[in-house]
Amino acid sequence: MTTAAAIARELRDALAALATLVTEAERLAAAPDMARVRALAEHAKAPADKVVAARRDLQALAEPGLTNSEDPAAVRAAVACARAAIELEPACRALGDVPLAAARTAAPLVAARAAHLFLSIGYRQCVAALDALGTTRSDR
Repeated sequence: MTTAAAIARELRDALAALATLVTEAERLAAAPDMARVRALAEHAKAPADKVVAARRDLQALAEPGLTNSEDPAAVRAAVACARAAIELEPACRALGDVPLAAARTAAPLVAARAAHLFLSIGYRQCVAALDALGTTRSDR
């Protein structure tokens, strides 16, 4: 089974990639280009997949501890994992909408701004998930 520390490392990797993508999306909003928006959406798939996997792993990690109330430390760890998984739900939805915005929006400016918004939500929710796990963005 995956550990909370391993999941946090994966989230930090996704967070670093999302930070780069958010910066690129900001640049695109200033000078929209549909081909670059589509490329950005393609690059967003890898960190989005990591976030989805982290959420799934956190849910699996939380389940046994939430059903066993005999060990207070296990319950605290399970609650932290469950909170982090809850924080990642909006991130998963937002990051899943990045490719849709690029594919369904004809106006480059609108697509770039939508991608920026969705990537920013994903980034912030990953930070919140790491906070719920009691880690920081720079823990290694």
